[in-house]
Amino acid sequence: MTSLRQIAKGLFELLWPPRCVGCFGPAEVFYPLPTCRGCALEVELCSVPVCRLCGANLQGPGPDRLCGLCLASPPAFERARAVFVYGGVVREAILALKFKDQPHLAATLARAMTAAWSFESHIDAVVPVPLHRSRLLKRTYNQAGLIARRVAADLGLPLAPSSIERVRPTLAQAGLGRKKRLANLAGAFHAHARRVEGASLLVIDDVITTGATMQSVAAELKRAGAARVEVLAAARTPL
Repeated sequence: MTSLRQIAKGLFELLWPPRCVGCFGPAEVFYPLPTCRGCALEVELCSVPVCRLCGANLQGPGPDRLCGLCLASPPAFERARAVFVYGGVVREAILALKFKDQPHLAATLARAMTAAWSFESHIDAVVPVPLHRSRLLKRTYNQAGLIARRVAADLGLPLAPSSIERVRPTLAQAGLGRKKRLANLAGAFHAHARRVEGASLLVIDDVITTGATMQSVAAELKRAGAARVEVLAAARTPL
């Protein structure tokens, strides 16, 4: 028997059909993102082989499947992965989520992320990368927080946004290299030991660029006593 929920869902989709995340026209392809057929050609998944720690693409297997950066300086997190290459329609969707008041795209990205995610250990809670309150007031929402909320719900995990906060405003990271990004983020985060001590955490962000933000967040969570940090992002920029 058709439930009222199914009827309501069908009526909603009839009146408001799914839209392409790139051009916002009618969606014709629904995996891994709802797109029209033209925009679907721009969706690029992160391909293997990748560094077993940071998830960066490797040209070959690499020593112990590690990239040069992780060989030289192992990250504070145990593993980082992203689903999409940051470009084309994925870039447009993330920019629309962050800057064009399209918060519904967070759920769309989260669905693709949870479909691609596989745990390497028990996870106690999901933690979004925080925004400083000044930027949060300007944007009105934290895009990583919206994605993390849906990821947590889909995976049946607690959401713990108050585990870490951004206590210092930072310059925009665009255009900065990894060393300058790390310097820019120095002292920007504070994790609360009583909320993270001994916990295995899944940190969520929209984009990994150089990995500096994830390194800074993971290092602060570990300083506060977190036992393990894994990272999941919607996309990462090609190196």
